[in-house]
Amino acid sequence: MTVTAQVRGLTAAIPDVVIGRPALVDRVESATRRRVVLIVAPAGYGKSVLLAQWHAAHPDRRVELRALDVTDDDQVFEVFRAFRDDFGTIERVIV
Repeated sequence: MTVTAQVRGLTAAIPDVVIGRPALVDRVESATRRRVVLIVAPAGYGKSVLLAQWHAAHPDRRVELRALDVTDDDQVFEVFRAFRDDFGTIERVIV
């Protein structure tokens, strides 16, 4: 059975057998002292699963997830506009 995690902006299928990564979940949690946490890795490295695990451990935290192809210039701006609209402001973006 596969569980589907619905996070605003993206639906991620989470397999039934997932290796627990408590150290990474703790790193994400400690990073939340900042206003925005950016997780970057190639496709298939488990970013969506990590965020689903973190959100399961901290359901009171807000999660916004967007797919981004940095080679598509127009999409980069659209993604950051969506974040700005969701969060109310973005102070600076460095790409």
